[in-house]
Amino acid sequence: MPGVVRPGDSNSWRAALFVPVGTQILDDCGSWLSYAPEGADLSLLAGGTAPLVLDHALYADGLVGVIEEAWIDVEGLHAVARFGSTARCMDAWQLVADGLLQHVSIGCVAAKERQPDGSLLASYWRPYEISLVVMPRNWQTKVTSPPPAKFMEAWRRRVAARAAGTPASWRQWAKRLAQDGGSRDLVDAVDVELARLAAEALRGIEV
Repeated sequence: MPGVVRPGDSNSWRAALFVPVGTQILDDCGSWLSYAPEGADLSLLAGGTAPLVLDHALYADGLVGVIEEAWIDVEGLHAVARFGSTARCMDAWQLVADGLLQHVSIGCVAAKERQPDGSLLASYWRPYEISLVVMPRNWQTKVTSPPPAKFMEAWRRRVAARAAGTPASWRQWAKRLAQDGGSRDLVDAVDVELARLAAEALRGIEV
């Protein structure tokens, strides 16, 4: 495509997406709406198949990428998006890379409850797409490409942790080996190591 060359570095055509969670926004009916962080179901966004689209256009011509990962922390909802290689996708990426398209919006299904102050709270919500938008409902949203190094490091840590297994999966593995005739000492060793890692993490030590 003239004027746009797909970056050679794979991280260059990824984007870091951010959506505040818990802050109030105006919904389509003019009510104040907030999303409960603990009510988020990120199974679709974190599954690697949810679409990145333009302006909530849920058809093929609106598709510009895919959401590769998503998680929520104390700051809000974070996601990693990867742009496609078609001219339309690269046009969208160029707008983001140039800082002209800076905001996002999520499409989701939600169970909303009316609060005593008249506002709405989404106690359960399941995002199924993220859109690049010019006029967001929440101006604190952000899309950045290439993603900041700190953001990519957080993503790599999540991928590595998932590949290595959770503390529960490690304990299940050790117990299964012990039941199959292995040493019970392995179960104790796993518990000791997990406790050490947890203690170091609380002290802010890199592990």
